[in-house]
Amino acid sequence: MRQQYQLHTANAIDALNNGNIDVVRMQIRLAKLAADKRLAAKRREAKQQPAIVTTIVTEEIPPASWLDKPVKRQAVGYVASSKQTMFILLMCWSCAAALVSNALPKNSPTAPPPSTLQSRSIVSGYPVEGRITSGIGWRTHPVTKVRAWHAGVDIAAPNGTPLKATGDGTVTLAAARGACGYALFIDHGTQETRMCHLSAYAQGIKAGKQVKAGDIVGYVGNTGRSTGPHVHYEVRDKQQRKIGAMAYKHLINAAAEKHGVDPLLIQAVMWKESSFNPNASSGKAHGLMQLKPSTGLEVAKRLGIKNPDLFDPATSVTLGTAYLAEMLQQFGKVELALAAYNAGPGAVKRFNGIPPYPETRNYVTKIIAKYNQLRS
Repeated sequence: MRQQYQLHTANAIDALNNGNIDVVRMQIRLAKLAADKRLAAKRREAKQQPAIVTTIVTEEIPPASWLDKPVKRQAVGYVASSKQTMFILLMCWSCAAALVSNALPKNSPTAPPPSTLQSRSIVSGYPVEGRITSGIGWRTHPVTKVRAWHAGVDIAAPNGTPLKATGDGTVTLAAARGACGYALFIDHGTQETRMCHLSAYAQGIKAGKQVKAGDIVGYVGNTGRSTGPHVHYEVRDKQQRKIGAMAYKHLINAAAEKHGVDPLLIQAVMWKESSFNPNASSGKAHGLMQLKPSTGLEVAKRLGIKNPDLFDPATSVTLGTAYLAEMLQQFGKVELALAAYNAGPGAVKRFNGIPPYPETRNYVTKIIAKYNQLRS
C-alpha cells in the first residue's frame, strides 16, 4: 500500500507538470485510497500491539512513466513507531493534496471566458453561454443514480441555442450515439472536443467537414440520457488513455506474469472495460476490469483472497486477469475467451462460438483491434 501511495503521488505530480488535470485528480484519489488503507491497517495494529515498531525501507519505486526504467533506490534505515508512520503518511498526503488542489481550475456558475482553459490548449472557451449544472469530477448520475466519473461540463441553455466550434478542426462524428444522444466530435489534432445531447446539426455538418473556431456546428437539445436542454462539452487529450495505462503498468505486468496472460491483452480489456477508471461501474460490474461481484467472489475464493474490493486497482487487475486466464484455458482461442468474459462461458458453450449478441460481438471486435494496435 505504501508503494501504491508513492506511485500514485509521483504520477499526480508528473501529470500536474504536464497540465493533465483529469489524470491528476484520478491519481490523487488513488493515493488517498492507498493512504487510507495504510492508516486503517496501522490503527488495527496499534490496538492489538501499541508498541509495534515499523521499519520504512524504500527498495524500488515503480516508474511513473510507462517508458521509464525502474530506478533502484538505496535502502533507508529509518525506524518509526506506528504513530509516527501514520503522521508521516498524513503529512505526505496533505502536501500532495494541497499541491494539486491549488492547481485545479475552479468551476464558475456560468460558462467562463476562454482564458479559464489551459493556456497550452488548442481549443478555447465553451461552445455556448449558459449555466454550468455539472462540472468535471465524480458525481451520482441524475438518471442512472450510479456514481461515476463525469469527464466534461454540462451547460444548460434554451433548446435550439446555437453551438460554436471552440477551435479549428475536422468533424469525426455527427450522429446519434446512445446515451450521448445526437453527438458531435471534432478532431483538433492533439485534442478532441465532444458535444452531446444536441437537437440538430448545423447545415453541412457531417464527418469529414472542416470547421473553424466560432463556426456554428449544432444546436442545444435534450436527446439521449438527459434531464433537460443542455450540452455536455468535453475536451479530451488523445494521450489520456495511454497515460492511464502507464499508471497501472506494474499491476498489469505482475498479474500477467502470475497468470500467464499477455499484458497487452490485459491492457486492451482494461481499455474497453473502464478506460482505466478504477471507480468505473455499470451498476452490475465494477472496477478497472469490470467484474460482477459474484464472479469476483468466485475467483477470489479460488485465489484465497478474502473480502475482495473490486474498486481496488490491484484486486481488480488480479481477479480480472485470473478470470481471463481461466477463459483462455477453457476455450483456447482469444476471441472465445473474450466473448466468455463479456457474456459468460455458458453463452459461448450454448452457441458453440461467439454468441450472436451485438454487444458481445462489438466487444470482441474492439478489443482484438486494440490488442493488435498495441502489438504493432
